[in-house]
Amino acid sequence: MSVKTQTKDLLQKLGVNVAALEGGDLAVRTPTTGETIANVKTASSSEISAQIDKAMTRLKLGAKSQPHVVASWCACWAKNCAPTKMI
Repeated sequence: MSVKTQTKDLLQKLGVNVAALEGGDLAVRTPTTGETIANVKTASSSEISAQIDKAMTRLKLGAKSQPHVVASWCACWAKNCAPTKMI
């Protein structure tokens, strides 16, 4: 199985829309072999800001309607992603 296929399978399991991995203008390569594993679309800073705002709105709405889901996500993030010590 190729690295591209493995990457696509893993991202799909994580809930990523794998259709976004094809047809873009930016080649994504694995550093181990140099193989192209995706071609993603680049975005402007205004497009990125709009998506962040959209995500924050959804997070806030989710916090009101499903606080247990947001709490679970925050706990998972803190356990796996948060800095371990403050400077």
